[in-house]
Amino acid sequence: MREGRREADSTGVLWYSEGQWPRLRALSADASDLEETHAEWLSVARAMVARLRAAGENVVRVDADLDDIVAWCRAHGLPLDGESRSRYAVEKMREAAEAGKPLPELTDEDLR
Repeated sequence: MREGRREADSTGVLWYSEGQWPRLRALSADASDLEETHAEWLSVARAMVARLRAAGENVVRVDADLDDIVAWCRAHGLPLDGESRSRYAVEKMREAAEAGKPLPELTDEDLR
């Protein structure tokens, strides 16, 4: 995170590994809205991050843990869909900020 920036000033992006993608699609209620492949998702994510950065946003990486996301959705009585995944990411950012462990900025390496 940039010096002087707070987590509250950041936009979090839930970040998936290539190996997680098939399972995410299999578990998600909105699978038909997700990109078919991780490579397609990464392309969309790159464009989104570029727009956010161009708008002056600090973009942080929220590492996806599918087991944790599924458990979180169940605990909150929510389907595993885009809205729930966004809410999960926001909660993880808040938890990290409260613990004094800010999440890492999304790097150019992440976007490769």
